[in-house]
Amino acid sequence: MSYPVDSIKQGGKFYLCCLADTWPLRFATITHRQLYSQDIRKICDDLLEVTTNESSQPAKRVSLRLSSQLLRGLVRLYQREVTVLLG
Repeated sequence: MSYPVDSIKQGGKFYLCCLADTWPLRFATITHRQLYSQDIRKICDDLLEVTTNESSQPAKRVSLRLSSQLLRGLVRLYQREVTVLLG
């Protein structure tokens, strides 16, 4: 399966999720502004949309491996937001 490459490039909607999973040291250097600019709910909805088999356009679906990496990155992103918020 293929995936939209633009969404994991820098500036894409899944960029920080991909960064959190694949480059944890670089993810540790992101600013609070970058961290809080991400809408976790919207990213979850977008990730659900591109991973479901109900998508009518196969080019917009992602592989199981990439979807698991993005989901793990999303969890790390949320964990970091909560950690920063709680102090």
